[in-house]
Amino acid sequence: PGLEHAAQTSPPGCGASGERSTSPREPSNPRSGSRPRDTPQEEVGRLLDSLRTAGSAAEARVLRRLLSLAASIDGATALWSHRERWGALEAPLSGVDGAAPDVAVLAAAQLWAALLRWPEARRCSASLLLRHRLDASLLAAIEPSRLRKLSSASRGGASSGRLLRAVSIAVYAPFGEGGEEEEEALVALQQALHEAGLVKTLLRALAEASPHDREVSVSLLARLVLGSRHFLRQLLCDGQCGDQGGEPCDGRCGLTAAAAAACLDPRCSAASLVNALLLLCHAARAAGSRRDVAGAAAAACLTGPGATTSAASASPPDGDWTGMLLRARLPQCLTPLLRHDELAVRSKACTLVGTLCRLSSAFYEPVRAAGLPPLVAACGTHEVSSLRRAGSFAHAEVARLERLT
Repeated sequence: PGLEHAAQTSPPGCGASGERSTSPREPSNPRSGSRPRDTPQEEVGRLLDSLRTAGSAAEARVLRRLLSLAASIDGATALWSHRERWGALEAPLSGVDGAAPDVAVLAAAQLWAALLRWPEARRCSASLLLRHRLDASLLAAIEPSRLRKLSSASRGGASSGRLLRAVSIAVYAPFGEGGEEEEEALVALQQALHEAGLVKTLLRALAEASPHDREVSVSLLARLVLGSRHFLRQLLCDGQCGDQGGEPCDGRCGLTAAAAAACLDPRCSAASLVNALLLLCHAARAAGSRRDVAGAAAAACLTGPGATTSAASASPPDGDWTGMLLRARLPQCLTPLLRHDELAVRSKACTLVGTLCRLSSAFYEPVRAAGLPPLVAACGTHEVSSLRRAGSFAHAEVARLERLT
């Protein structure tokens, strides 16, 4: 509840205005001697065949033509009827490490996003992503280095945002409304995305896109992290990368200060901000629950009959989640959100302030330095009951820490 999936592109079968469109076959003039136009079915088959032999420049043109066909009912239906030949669409992404040009990668990602939004494809989207090995190739396409290169080559950096949005739409398809129907395929896809480091990749990519291009990515993060502790561990990675052998990370994984600032950028849409705040509230509550479990286990080890285990060995193996949230500098990001025009954003921001203060007294000084106490106090007197409750909760937790310090 509360998750928003506002993809920025019209679904297949809709034009820019949202109206259904078709691509009727135009009759040829028998006296002109010109060759009759291909039907969408014929044109799609010809284009898919040409992809296997097309050069780099032609490949991007073919993909863009397929993308334009996918925007009509006839074209999308033709593409779906040729789904057994979609293996030809893997090549631009399989060469993402450097062989494929950036324009072809962008066109391929946008085409997959359009295909997986088609209702018939969405119902088996997890199976399609796995069959065509897109779980890894799509994530490789949004590595920060590629996004920066794409951004520098495009006007205003718009291409990098479009690529991130297209990849996020494609990966989100199995988890959204009308998504994957086979539970086994959905579980297998989640495992593959976890092993590929989806959460870490998305967090690092967010800073390379403009605020209005982050909405689907943040929604995807919220959906996965709220539903799985494994993805939560990747969010709060602090040197041990999830369940992948405990290998040290490079310090850029998880919820860094840069990633938090990108998620909570006040220029993002209200839906994106609400999802980000939900995600962070969940992480803070999970860190609190983990701390309580660790404290109870340590107490049992020290005071239980015949106890021989040390308190340190009773701690969960997930690292310092509270410390990770502290290093993300969340209070600094919340000042503009507590003044946001949308009441839902202010309400969730208050809830996050209160949850952080309840988690640890170490958050009091950053909260005070960011000037949050008077802002949450003002929210606590608002006429709207939902905002008033959230503001009162945050104000009470801040006041409690103020008395302690």
